[in-house]
Amino acid sequence: MTLTKKEILGGCCVLSVCRQCNWPVAMGTIGYLLGVENTTLGAVYRELTKALNIKISTIGIMDMLESFCYDFKLGPQQIEVFAEPPQRLVDRASALIELAADAWIVTGRQPLPLLMAAVYLAWQSLNPMVRMKYTFNKFCKIGQAPEQSWCRSRDSVVRRLKELRDVLCKLGRELPWLRGGEVEPNTVVKLVDDILKNRKALLMRAVRNYEQQLQNETQTTECDKEPSDSNCSDSPSSKTPELLHAGQAECENPPDKEATDCQLPPNHE
Repeated sequence: MTLTKKEILGGCCVLSVCRQCNWPVAMGTIGYLLGVENTTLGAVYRELTKALNIKISTIGIMDMLESFCYDFKLGPQQIEVFAEPPQRLVDRASALIELAADAWIVTGRQPLPLLMAAVYLAWQSLNPMVRMKYTFNKFCKIGQAPEQSWCRSRDSVVRRLKELRDVLCKLGRELPWLRGGEVEPNTVVKLVDDILKNRKALLMRAVRNYEQQLQNETQTTECDKEPSDSNCSDSPSSKTPELLHAGQAECENPPDKEATDCQLPPNHE
């Protein structure tokens, strides 16, 4: 057995103990400390649990959230513009992750990139007029974020940010005072508070609109096949569905290729 394999095995033992003690330690954190890919670490971890017949429940993403938020240096030591109480950050990021679960963004995803994206958007949305201009990289430097949470997985974080912003934009367009208005991904954080307060109603409205658009598209297709049917010619057609069903969401937002240990948050309906 090579030295690298021994180090990975030792890391897997640490991860196994953390899981048995219900400590919120992600596989990505151990992988970063060892300097190995999650796929390699995950393969050895599976071999270890199988050989020793260890039954360990998968840790949920919400279990990691609180300790993750407290890793950021955004307390009183920061200037007022950047400072944010950790518990307030936890509450807002938790609401965003629940929304992500409703939109099927959590399933099949690595927890660390999703946590990083949620915390960044939560921080922006708690003071959007001032913080909206700060990029993700700048936020990481301001909060002195641990390197394992963003450096190696930056591409995955960017994908999670895009997915979250897309969902927020789709729901933001359903707000009664913005119906028909344009909602841009770069400025949607200004609407996060209103979206989260009315999350269930907006999701239901978006689903109804999506179903109506599918019906309109079906009628238009039938009209194209039967030009003589004049009653169908006035049926509106929509090009962009507002919300995806579960199957379509998984197709458009494919799971990460790396091994994951992320579960849906409990009671996220």
